[in-house]
Amino acid sequence: MERLRHLVVIVPGILGSVLEDPAGRTLWGSGLWQVGRRLVRLAALSLAENPRLVPTGLLPTIEVVPPVVRMPGYDGLVRMLRNCFANVVVDTAHPDRAPVAAANVLEVPYDFRVGVELAAEYVRDQVEKRLGPLQASARRRRLIVVAHSMGGLVARHWLGPGGGAPDCAALITLGTPHAGAPKALNLLVNGVRLGPKVFRGLTALAREWNSVYDLLPRYPAIAAADDTKKYPYELAVMSDPRARRAHRTHVDIDTAWGALAEHPQITAVFSRGHKTLLRASLGLDGVLSVTNEPAEWLPNPTWAGDGTVPADSAIPNDLANRQSWLAVPQRHLPMAAAPATLDILRNLAGADTHAMRGDSPARPWLGLDLEETYPAGQTVELSAQLFGAEPCDATAVWVRVRAVDEPSDWHRVRAERRGDAWTASVTGLGPGTYDVRVDAVAVPGVDQVRCEDLIGVVQA
Repeated sequence: MERLRHLVVIVPGILGSVLEDPAGRTLWGSGLWQVGRRLVRLAALSLAENPRLVPTGLLPTIEVVPPVVRMPGYDGLVRMLRNCFANVVVDTAHPDRAPVAAANVLEVPYDFRVGVELAAEYVRDQVEKRLGPLQASARRRRLIVVAHSMGGLVARHWLGPGGGAPDCAALITLGTPHAGAPKALNLLVNGVRLGPKVFRGLTALAREWNSVYDLLPRYPAIAAADDTKKYPYELAVMSDPRARRAHRTHVDIDTAWGALAEHPQITAVFSRGHKTLLRASLGLDGVLSVTNEPAEWLPNPTWAGDGTVPADSAIPNDLANRQSWLAVPQRHLPMAAAPATLDILRNLAGADTHAMRGDSPARPWLGLDLEETYPAGQTVELSAQLFGAEPCDATAVWVRVRAVDEPSDWHRVRAERRGDAWTASVTGLGPGTYDVRVDAVAVPGVDQVRCEDLIGVVQA
């Protein structure tokens, strides 16, 4: 087995860190977010109520928090590293613990509520504890950073405006909204919703966190009634000064990276083909609607995204060169443990520093139209489309659903082909978290293609 020649730093996405209060009570972490299928300790995550929380670890699994927030889990990524490389020693950064000297993998949880800039300062300080004792020659290009979702923005701010670039050999971003995501705009303007129901507590909480503003689109994402395109901070309904501050944060990142004399190698891992919120429209009545219809003014309006982040947004402005893109089939959360990350790390561990590249996955994949959460009693409608291969008459798509918290047999449904897509309906799902697996069989050249994700079913 190969050995890691660098210190691999893992930076999670929003909601991806376990948080404790100063007394040591876990306020956000595995097993605490559902009681009787209802979210608990919601108010504890308020910045006003608890301005200081202690990050103690990465979330160990991928779960669903009703009604709309889905959690990335990072145990799969660490497990892959242990299986792929010899003598992996993992250290988890903690503000009150000394570094593990022998570690070659460093997990850096952070308080995801405070925003990209403050989170980047915290990550920088934790990494400096490990690199500070080293001579300049020993710490130069010592790091490989693997960052998921918002963690990629945190890493880019630390390495760019924060001055950490000379320490970094390579940065791998997984589904990072480098240019923001219309989903954050929809959340802040229209609230946390499940169908017509608005969850006021969750909406108020989201509007309090600086991090949600940092995920706003940093480009003119809104088509106004007069056909002009507007930035989020230009909307009357987005008058909060944090929207303009968030835009400056993105500009600061781009400016700092543009001024670097020598870049770390960057690979932007992204996905395409999954239905994703892409287009915002502002009517004469002042109502903002955000849909998954293509935004024709964007460079690749038909690419869609990973279900959360548009494909275009997952590629930084300074990576116009396709040699630094890597498309994968995984949706947003499963991307945290995408096997392609290991391919990149293997290449970096060897003499060749050029990872596999491309703007499409290396083999056919399925793009899904699947919501994050559904009301109990509602039929779950799912649509799948095959990309990268032409189906034949024998090609069929099967959908399987199984409860996570009460494991049972898979509920299996054959999807019906309609044009270039397959659709299926699943009924009878009670409140809970469900594994969803979609398999296309008899696909020319590869036989079978699979896409997996999780959904939450809640009592609205």
